[in-house]
Amino acid sequence: MAINTKSEDTTKDPAHFEDMLSTYIRRIEEAEEKHPVSEGIITSDDLVIPPLTRGGIERQQIAWRLYNHQMFYVVKVEAGTHVPMHAHDEDIFRLIMEGSLVVNGQELKAGKWFVVPALFPYKIETSCGYTVMAGYQMACKSINT
Repeated sequence: MAINTKSEDTTKDPAHFEDMLSTYIRRIEEAEEKHPVSEGIITSDDLVIPPLTRGGIERQQIAWRLYNHQMFYVVKVEAGTHVPMHAHDEDIFRLIMEGSLVVNGQELKAGKWFVVPALFPYKIETSCGYTVMAGYQMACKSINT
């Protein structure tokens, strides 16, 4: 389902370029209403928020409630790595900073993010390697599936 991703030019209203948490949350809620989150992996292609722009600056909001995650790591994975099927007992957030990976058959490249819901089994493969910012809520551990 394609969602309008046209930038919102805030040049005429510079205060709108400056953000408040309440507005930030409202945009996430609106993205969720346009594309209800179903069971399974959620990607940045599923929940889209148009970027805010001012002149040559573009700010792209991540359409996920990152404030629910308390622990963040930068994780580097070597080319040819296979992470076997597993799950977590909490939602897991990943922002791909470099490289690419295939999660449950779906390829995602640098700049994309995805969330694996709690207890949802997934596996990751990479031919070229990748670096992600990984967000956990309370525990950096997996459970066997």
